[in-house]
Amino acid sequence: MLFEFIERIFDRKPLRISEENGTVRYRVGYGSSDAEQILSVLSRLIAEYGVDPRVRRFTTSLFSDSVGNDDRSGQLRAITNWVADYVRYVRDPLGVEYVRSPSAMLDEYDKFGMANGDCDDQVLLSGSMLHSIGFAVRPVGVHLFDSEFHDHVALQISGDKGNIINYDPCNPNDNFAEPKGDILFGDFAPDHG
Repeated sequence: MLFEFIERIFDRKPLRISEENGTVRYRVGYGSSDAEQILSVLSRLIAEYGVDPRVRRFTTSLFSDSVGNDDRSGQLRAITNWVADYVRYVRDPLGVEYVRSPSAMLDEYDKFGMANGDCDDQVLLSGSMLHSIGFAVRPVGVHLFDSEFHDHVALQISGDKGNIINYDPCNPNDNFAEPKGDILFGDFAPDHG
C-alpha cells in the first residue's frame, strides 16, 4: 500500500519497496521541488496513518493515570516524551530517501524496544500519533545545515487556542524551539472524519 501511495504522489517511481518492513526508498534531488513533494507525501501519510487503529491504540496506551480526561497538553507531553526516549535518529543513505511507515517503526519498537528513523520518519510517526487523537498537524521544511534548501522536516501543531506549536522530534536539546530562517509549509493533514 505504501509503495502505490508514494508512486501516485511522486512524478517518478520509488526505487523499491520492502514489503516486509514498510519502507519506501527513492532518489532525491536537492531542490525545493523535492522538499515540497516530501511535505505533500508526509501530510497525506500522516492523515492515512492517523486513522490506523494500531497507531491510535499504541498512542492511547502511553497515557498514564496522570493524563487527565481530555488533557491535551498531557497527551502531547506523553507522545513527545515517548518519541524522545524510544526513537533514535539514524540518517538515510546519501542520495536516497527512505520513508518508513509508523507501522514499521512500531514493529521495530515492539521487537527491539527502540525504533530508528531520520527526520521525516519521526515526523510521520509523531504526526500520525498526534493526528490519531485529534491534533491538527502539518509537516514543515526548515533550514538546518543548508541555507539555500530546506534540509530538515519538523511539525507544526495547531494548539487549542489557535496558536501554533513548533515541534522537532529530532532536536535533543529543545523539541519545541522556534525554527530558524524561512519555513516551507506543508498542508495540515486532512481530517478523515
